[in-house]
This record gives sequence, C-alpha cells and structure tokens, in this order.
Amino acid sequence: LAANLPGGRGAKSPPATASSSPTGRTAAIAGGTAAATGAAVASKPGASAAPTPSGVIVGSVTGAPGDGSRALPAALKKQLPRAGVKVVRRGTNVYTVNGTVKLTSAGTGKETIRIDWRVMEPNGTTKGTVSQENTIPKGSLNGPWGAIADAAASAAVPGIKKLVQ
Repeated sequence: LAANLPGGRGAKSPPATASSSPTGRTAAIAGGTAAATGAAVASKPGASAAPTPSGVIVGSVTGAPGDGSRALPAALKKQLPRAGVKVVRRGTNVYTVNGTVKLTSAGTGKETIRIDWRVMEPNGTTKGTVSQENTIPKGSLNGPWGAIADAAASAAVPGIKKLVQ
C-alpha cells in the first residue's frame, strides 16, 4: 500500500486492503499490521452484572499530521454504524474510543505510522486497544487524509466491534 502513496514507488509492505481517493492517494495505514488486545472481566458469583453499555462515543484523535485529527474520528463515526455498532454523542453508560497517532522515522524518506484506538469502559478503565502500523513515504499524510482516513477507520472497526460486543 505504501508503494501507492506519492514518492512510495518500489516500497514493499504487507498485503492490506486499500481504498483510493479521488487524488490517487492510497490508504497506506489501513492495513500493515493490525492487532486488537483486550482484557476480560470475570464476574463474581451472585454479583449483579452492570447493564450493557448502550453505544460508543468516538472521542478525539491526537498526534495525527495534516487533518488526521479531524478526519480519523469523522471516518470512524461513519464506519462503526456500517458494522452494526451504535455511535452516540453522549451518555453515561457508553464506551469511548480515542485514537493516538505516532510517526517515527523508518529510514531515508520513510516513516512508520502507528494508530492506537483505545476503547474505554463506561467507568473509564481501558477495555482494550486496536493498533495499526505501516511504513509510508515520509510526509505523505501532512495534508488532507480523505479516503485514507476512511480506509484506516474501516480496518480498525472489526477489532473495535469485538471489544464493544
């Protein structure tokens, strides 16, 4: 995928699902490696279970270059309902998903992007994290993300859905 971004000719990256934007840029961070981690909570015998959360609030995304801090949450808000996950604007018994983007140097002309989507329980504890990582041409996400944000969110949704259901 990274090979399809401007300046990425000849680069090799793991196979992933991509989505092209009208400008010809391809979603480099949609695939690469992705993993979901989470903690299971055991209930005590005889204890009443808390009611199931009624939806997901998509919170903020920090650290993204370009318009990623706006584009990524907007894309996630579109993609989650398509997968059957209810997105809400507010509530007390809801999960919250926040994103963190980190870019690190990966050699001449390249950088590694990592997006961690942290799913928080209604009580504020972390339920789990969905992580995405890929190597891309340096600076390729400094402008509008467009379809790249949609593809990244789409790739994260299965892991997030698994954590909230």
